[in-house]
This record gives sequence, structure tokens and C-alpha cells, in this order.
Amino acid sequence: MLPPLQPAREKRETQNNFRGYVDRLNAGNEEFTAMINMSSDEAPMLAPRKKRRRIRQITGQTLLGGAALSWVDEGQLYFNGQAVAQGVSADAQLVRMGAYLIAWPDRIIYNTHTGELMDMDCTWTGSGVRVRPCTLSGAELSYVAGDDEPENPADQMYWLNTAVNAMYQYLGGVWTGIDSIYSRIECLNIGKGFKDYDVVSIAGMEDEHFNLDAATVYTRGDDYLVISTGIITDFVNEGPVTITREAPQLDRIVENNNRLWGYSNLTHEIRCTKLGDPTNWNAYLGLSSDSYAATVGSQGDFTGICNYMGYVHFFKENRVHRLYGTQPSNFQLVELSMRGVKTGCEKSLCVVNELLYYMSRDGIIRYDGSAPVGMSEPLGEHDFSAAVCGAHGDKLYLSILSDGSPRLFVLDTRVYLWHAEDNLRAVAIAGTPEGDFILDDTGVIWGIDGASTPLEDADADEEADFAWMAVTGDMTADSRKIHTTMTMHLRRLEVRLSMERGAKIDIDIQFDSQGPWKRVLSYRTEIKKTIVLPMAARSCDHMRLRYSGTGRAVVYAVTKLYASGEEKPCLNYRA
Repeated sequence: MLPPLQPAREKRETQNNFRGYVDRLNAGNEEFTAMINMSSDEAPMLAPRKKRRRIRQITGQTLLGGAALSWVDEGQLYFNGQAVAQGVSADAQLVRMGAYLIAWPDRIIYNTHTGELMDMDCTWTGSGVRVRPCTLSGAELSYVAGDDEPENPADQMYWLNTAVNAMYQYLGGVWTGIDSIYSRIECLNIGKGFKDYDVVSIAGMEDEHFNLDAATVYTRGDDYLVISTGIITDFVNEGPVTITREAPQLDRIVENNNRLWGYSNLTHEIRCTKLGDPTNWNAYLGLSSDSYAATVGSQGDFTGICNYMGYVHFFKENRVHRLYGTQPSNFQLVELSMRGVKTGCEKSLCVVNELLYYMSRDGIIRYDGSAPVGMSEPLGEHDFSAAVCGAHGDKLYLSILSDGSPRLFVLDTRVYLWHAEDNLRAVAIAGTPEGDFILDDTGVIWGIDGASTPLEDADADEEADFAWMAVTGDMTADSRKIHTTMTMHLRRLEVRLSMERGAKIDIDIQFDSQGPWKRVLSYRTEIKKTIVLPMAARSCDHMRLRYSGTGRAVVYAVTKLYASGEEKPCLNYRA
């Protein structure tokens, strides 16, 4: 006689820790293999993201934060809602350097404190230029020229010794040589676009000593410039003369320690401006405030640049060049062999809570200045490209093309959980004291988590209700194990949740990863409540739940009541 069958022991298991998005086969009970518009705001509970706020529509594809928002609309540069410059590219890079707002590569500089607008480059061309000796201040220098000393000279009289082309001054009864000789270059409006201590190039002079690649303008007026060549002469140049102050051709720039820094893939150079002067890239006077340039010999193109921990980092795909030092005399470029920025992902460089994040060929990297750490393994194996990152509190916002389709992911750096939002394609993410903002590829500026600003246009409004969804990983008979051979005899599911007025939640179930999803709950309520899902008992290897809905809802816990047993052997198996 066979022994009587023993009833299966019923187990009760509660899940109250909902984790993030995990795109892999071994996703567990607490993880989600598919997500739309979910958030970690209520972690460890399950909840959708907050609504965004539509701020305004623009035509540009660039956005910069700081004390106030800056953007480009219909070729005009806007700062704090006011148009401040014209002729700016729709995708110009905007950079702040102190009070200066720079649009690159348009080379337009706006002083946000004084309202002054200037060009980084300046060119003057004209004829009839006169050159003559002068003092450092630009004052006219009266002198006597000749091979022999003047007779009966007056005190402080100047003498140009034409025999040796040297200038002397009669001081205390002795002719004293003047070491620093300055020349005044005069013509109508020649100095209007320049400023003191600009470094300019001069071309077209009949005297070749004055055709210079880097001449320092010691002082200037509207109609003159003062330079030093060591040559004393007085002549009028009848032909056309061109004087130019020009920035180099650089792919991307950044500010660090009151200088602009940039790189060029055409020349394989890195460059920086004079200290505190965003207009001069060619000042080499041997001073601590000089410009700096260096050629980089490592293989490959530069893919990004950022200021991190006080150092400028120049990225390539498989290495990083970090610049140490405080002035040109002690600048040192150190090459680090490590995962760098993926080509086309220069906008992914972003600092969140003092850690640098960026997109590499292997996915998102977290970098603390010592060694890079991969962070995007939960996002799965996909072809990620054109990444744009931004910071929002403790969160990293990542807008990417995943296998060619736009996706928006969010990494909560407090708990290192990923959540997937929608298919919004961000081209820029910027923060101000009023909040953080996303500019999408259609030109709409959105306030993250409903952030608002006085810069809103007439159509500004809160985002409409959106659909959200989350699909769990395989839920098995033992949540402590990702995979088990135990069969689960499901008896009942209980869900504890709460929702705001007008919200809706649907819960669907699928057994053994096959067949259609079965709706087990469609619910609306405004209170915190535990719901028993109406369902028939069912045996399965595993199951999955799909939560979906609209409006604000929070799932606190899910409890499953089940009995478990060993899996039966396969009697049809043949070795």
C-alpha cells in the first residue's frame, strides 16, 4: 500500500524592495527587464517619474546653465531671456568663463555683467599707414637724426644715431642708450577693434621688420597701435596693411582656471588662451599669464574635453591626456592608457556628486581620477551612440541612441540603480538655481521634475498624463535564487499600493514566458490599500508581472502565496 500524499506546504513571500532596470536573462524577482517612465524617487518602492514642464520652443540645439539659462534661437544668442548677439550657429557650443559667455565656433563673446559684446577675432585692413618711433604710452617722440652727436644738446633730448640705428637720450650730461624701442603705427580707426596687450599679426608692410606673426600691442587708441620691433624708423606704407587678432581652429573648448582650453584634430594640438583673456591665444612673452600650445603625438583623434578636479582632461577613445600645472612654465601633459570617450559622445562628459561620468566604447564609465569603472552593464548589450549626459541632483541623465532608437535612462548614484524613462532625445541638459532642464531634438526646453523658470513662453504648461510600465524579471519559487528547479504552485497574489486622484494601474501576469499576458487587476483608488488579485491557482516554473498605468501610483509591496515542489524528470529524454 502506498503512503498517503502529503499536502504541499504553503509559503508566503513578500517583495518590498523594487530595484531598477536590468536588461539581461538573469534578472531577478526585484528587477525589471522592461521599463517606460519609471523612477527611483520613491525607492525602494515602485513608482513612475514626475511630470516634466514645457518651458519654451526654440530653433537652436544648444543649452547652457549656470546663473541663468542661455540658448540660441533663430540665429540669436539669448542670456536670461534677452537676445544679446546675432549670427550664432544653431548648434554652437556655449561656454562660461567668469562673466564672459562664449559662443564657439562663432567666436562671439558677451559680458554678462557689463552687457559688452565683442568678437574673439579682429581684422583691420587699410592703406597709408605711418610708422614712427614713440614712447611706451604712444606719445610722439621728437628726436634729431644723424651719424654724429648733436651739438649743445638739451637735457632729455633724443638722438637717433643713424650710423648704428640706435636711439639715445641726453640725461645728466651723458648720452644714454634706450633699450626698449617702440613704434607707433597710425591710420584712421586702426586701433578700434583691439585692446591693450593684444597679440596680433601684421602683413603688407614694405619694411619686412614690421611683418610679424605675433606682435604685442602695448597700448592703443582709436587711430594708432604701439608695438616693439627693436627697429627705429619713420615711414609711410602706401600699400594695404592687414592687422589681425585670430583664434585657432579648434573642435571643442572648455574653461579651466580662468583660461579657455581646446583641441584640434586637424593639427593634433591642444591650446589655451592668456590668463583671464578669452580673445588671445598667441601671447608668448615669457610670463605666467601667457598662452600655451602643445602637439600631441598619441594615436587617434580627440573625442572630448572637460575640466575635472581642477585639471583639463583631453579624451581619445583609448586614452586620456591630463594636464598638470598652473602656468606655461610648469604645464605638463600626462598620457593615461584607459577607456576614453567614444567618438560622437563628447556631450556625455558630466560630473555628478564629484564623480565624472562619460560614454566609452564599452558603455557608461564612472571615473574618480584614478581608474575607470563600468556602470552600464544593466543596460544590456546594445549599440549605444551619440550619448548626451546631464546632472540632476544625485542622478545622471543619459540620452542615447540604442541600436539607432532614442532612449532616456537615469542612474541614481545614491543606490546605483538604472531606470528607463521615455524616448525623449536630449541634445543638451543644463542646470540653474531654479532647476534642471532638458533641450530635446525638436527644440523644446523641458523642466525636469516640473522645474519652472520666469523664462517660460506663452505655451508653457505641465506635461500631460503619460503612460508608464514596468515588467519584472522571472519570479520563481525562491526569490533568494535567480534560477531554481522548484515548481511553483501559485495560489494568490496581494499588492499593496496607493494612487493619486485620477490615476490608474493595471497588473498583468504571464506564466513560463509564453502565451498572452493575462489582466488580473485594473484599479483606481485614492488611498493606500492592499489588493488581493483575483486569479485561479496555477502551477508554473516561473512567472512575470507587468505593472502599467497612468498618473501617480506607488507600489509598496507584492506578496505571493504558493506551494513548491521538485520538478518532475523528463521521461522522454534519450542520451
